[in-house]
Amino acid sequence: MKAERGATLVEVVAAAAIITLVVTFIFGGFAYGWRYLGTGREILIATSALRSAAEEARAVGPAQLAVGSQVWRGYVAGYDLVRTVSPVAGMVDAEGQPVAKKVALALHRTPVEQNPLPLAAVEFVLYVGGP
Repeated sequence: MKAERGATLVEVVAAAAIITLVVTFIFGGFAYGWRYLGTGREILIATSALRSAAEEARAVGPAQLAVGSQVWRGYVAGYDLVRTVSPVAGMVDAEGQPVAKKVALALHRTPVEQNPLPLAAVEFVLYVGGP
């Protein structure tokens, strides 16, 4: 009997199938990673934008912040910022003026009307004469 050389058709097909599966899983992993990389980028943008908006509100101070909601279109390219200011119930001075205001910030994809679920949101209270 002669020594066999080469591979049979079954062995070649099996090897090709294994290589195809491995390559498919590798590229699938890359696609999955790219998708989450984009999500992470959006979260980073949202966090940074909310931090900036919070610092702006603190710099203005609670006395100058008008009660109500405002939408800043394109606060960051491709994103709208919604700021809602409300007085804190029961916290007024002798003249009946609020001494604390609650500020709610939310960042949405543009336009906010078509993207009601915010990417990120934060709430905080500002006190008149406080830090």
